[in-house]
Amino acid sequence: MSNFPAFPFEYHNQTRDYQKSFVTDKMLPPDASEQYSGLTARDYLAAKALPVVAERFNFNRGNSDDRYIAVESFESIAGDAYLMADAMLKARETRP
Repeated sequence: MSNFPAFPFEYHNQTRDYQKSFVTDKMLPPDASEQYSGLTARDYLAAKALPVVAERFNFNRGNSDDRYIAVESFESIAGDAYLMADAMLKARETRP
């Protein structure tokens, strides 16, 4: 299972008043609750891998003084971060 929530939580409106939802514009009645899944574990791991992937990309370019990176490069960096996240999730499944 690789798409489980990383930071799920449930919000309980414990007031006597209507409260605005965190996600939608609807108003929650008193004593209502909402569940939020937050990021997926895959998204979280990709975000954590991003600095390492971006640094590797910068090192491989060879010119660290060049501050301009093409949009295609950003897409490649993001894709590589998700590949790393997928590898971490796969490794997690194979561990005892």
